[in-house]
Amino acid sequence: RHKTQSFSGLDALLDRVDALSIVTPTKDHYAIASEAIARGKHVLVEKPMALKREHCEEMIADGWINKKSQKYLKYLGC
Repeated sequence: RHKTQSFSGLDALLDRVDALSIVTPTKDHYAIASEAIARGKHVLVEKPMALKREHCEEMIADGWINKKSQKYLKYLGC
């Protein structure tokens, strides 16, 4: 009834999407979001954004840099 698709890993997923919502365990948010932002994807990260404040700040800074190319990082707080 529902059409779903699975991927062998993050690289395969990022090759096929323009945006993603990260709803994984918090410990994985930073790695996934950083890779997606670096590849120019639109990213929505659930709260909490990351485990370390430095990771939050880095993701925000990287997201704003990519805003110039109309790629955005959306977050709900840190």
